Amino acid sequence: MDERIVRVAVLLLMLTALPLGAQPVLKRIEVERTYWGAPGSRGGGAVDTGKIILAPNVRTFRLGWAYEWGRGNHSRCDATVKIEESGSVSIVADWDTNGFPAAREHFVDLAAGSQSTFSRPECAPDGKCHAALSVVATESTPIKASVAFGEDGGRIEIRFVYE
Repeated sequence: MDERIVRVAVLLLMLTALPLGAQPVLKRIEVERTYWGAPGSRGGGAVDTGKIILAPNVRTFRLGWAYEWGRGNHSRCDATVKIEESGSVSIVADWDTNGFPAAREHFVDLAAGSQSTFSRPECAPDGKCHAALSVVATESTPIKASVAFGEDGGRIEIRFVYE
């Protein structure tokens, strides 16, 4: 048999074995949260420490803590990462603190693939503080975000699993 005919036959077999237009399907979202400092301690009030598996349609993820250290003193942070249909990824972080005589750094960052941004809002030692960031990413890109108050903080990583 002519070698060219064999090559064409093998190529045709390979092409017919592949499903045409088959795209991987998003099966689940893996979310992992880690905390350090007071939120990472027992009683630190951290939101969902560790790794969890979520349904593929979830688009809002929380990160934060509510650390109460007595006599009305506290360190609270509530952050939400949101993924829009347009590919925009945002994080909104709100801090509420009481009992701190000196200012501590407030920090938030957000990264999705090659896109990343961060903010260090200027905030009073006690009271409320707010920051919001956004980047554009593809759905398959892992998303990472962090929030911190001085030496206390948390990080979330969101991974998309396709099959």
